Amino acid sequence: MLIVRPAGSADLASLMELAILSGRGFTSLPEDEATLLNRLSLSEASFAGTIAPREAWYTLMLEDSESGRIEGIAGVRAAVGVNRPHFSFRVMTLAQFSSAINMLIGTERQRFSETVMAELRGYFAPDGICPFWEGVASKFFRLPFDEADHMVMSTDGQFILDLAPRHPIYVELIDDAAQQAIGRVHVEGEAARAMLEQEGFRGSGLIDIFDGGPTYSVPRDSIRTIDRTETLPIDRGDTAEAPERLVSSGAIEGFRAIRAKVRIDNGKAILDAGAIDALRLKPDDMVRVRQ
Repeated sequence: MLIVRPAGSADLASLMELAILSGRGFTSLPEDEATLLNRLSLSEASFAGTIAPREAWYTLMLEDSESGRIEGIAGVRAAVGVNRPHFSFRVMTLAQFSSAINMLIGTERQRFSETVMAELRGYFAPDGICPFWEGVASKFFRLPFDEADHMVMSTDGQFILDLAPRHPIYVELIDDAAQQAIGRVHVEGEAARAMLEQEGFRGSGLIDIFDGGPTYSVPRDSIRTIDRTETLPIDRGDTAEAPERLVSSGAIEGFRAIRAKVRIDNGKAILDAGAIDALRLKPDDMVRVRQ
């Protein structure tokens, strides 16, 4: 029977053997006795609860109960990036972009990160082939693109961490089609990119690990829709000659946003009955209006 159990200092010899068998480049299991002994001591303290929970690093051994031989090892860190930087691929959710989203962020800014990021779909050739996938990503994720893309949303994404490359990929070593696709936007995403740029977003240097599409980012408070909006109480009135503006309810709870004719008069946002009803507002409710 194979048993998973906590590691202890008595496992040093077995741990060294596993480190040697793991081969070169296995960063988390170095062939260094002092480092591994510290790892085992940290594991014992972690299981004993004698260190801060966020600093815990649990090491588990897979032991054959009949022979007593150690057949495997696993490690679980309670947190990363606490005492040293942690680098990883960033997994994000792709979504349609709308200026109304930025009005939502502006409604209660403290709920959102100080940097806002947006992913754009990567380039696909007219024949439906994704050059970046074919030239780079498929070498690591040996799945059809559609299956891998589906797994991003249908699983916890662990397969990305399991399969993604751990070392730099030299652009000069990949084929020309894949190189040209790096950071290139899908033809149907050009309008979204233009909208993002109008809002102050710029390329962040990050690209999607599957299709090579760019990630744009901007400081939250520099987004133009946020910077150029003001919060005003509403009033009902004639807006026939008023300009059309982006307007939203003033709170995240029950948030709604529309484009409507809005007239600013005496510190109030004048809307017609249809706009007020659409926003589900009551007299003297506050709205955010983009100038």
